[in-house]
Amino acid sequence: MLKKYLKMDLYRVFTSAPFWLGVIGVYITMNLMAKVGQPAIDVISRYTVMKFQSVTIAIFAFSSFAYGNALREDQEHHFWQNEILRGDLKSYIWSKVLSGFLAADITVFAGQLLFFQQDSFWHPLLMLEDEFFTANGGNCFGWFAMHGMPILYLVFSAIIFGLLGGILCLVSMLLSLLAKNQMFAICIPMAGYYFIVTYLGVLFPQGGIWDWNSLFYRCI
Repeated sequence: MLKKYLKMDLYRVFTSAPFWLGVIGVYITMNLMAKVGQPAIDVISRYTVMKFQSVTIAIFAFSSFAYGNALREDQEHHFWQNEILRGDLKSYIWSKVLSGFLAADITVFAGQLLFFQQDSFWHPLLMLEDEFFTANGGNCFGWFAMHGMPILYLVFSAIIFGLLGGILCLVSMLLSLLAKNQMFAICIPMAGYYFIVTYLGVLFPQGGIWDWNSLFYRCI
């Protein structure tokens, strides 16, 4: 039954305009970020500079844009009643969780890949490996960049960024049931990301599983 629910939800995601608008929104945000700050000579160096910009917060608004309002819409239009009558509540909930997470993850991932593809037409992927190693020695994906696989570095970094978008989308899906407001579901990921990068590093200075600030920025 879960497969049936999930198939229906994923079809709803990938055939909806909000999903594709979200991908385009991430792509446009990346382009805006590339125009701010210090210029860099290759794609990876530009990405390294871009990820610390405040404009990054807009990416997570688009992560929730695709399917963050799914539960609220089902509740508002009573779609959930018809769906549960044909199956069961547990499968329905798990389907919404998985599809919401995947929709957000793929939105952020695809938007970044579009930008990387475009930027690679004008800049090499990585030029100064020694400088990259000095600046990003603790980066968990730095090994790929240092061993002639910069594409894998960018792909894995985009996946990790997408995972964060997926987590924030799930939070917004839950809270949107309480607020019952479409814009609320879009704003929550932005507020969540701001909290992560601003406060978690202060609250958990020694690291650990709750120090998401260090966890994600070590990877991307």
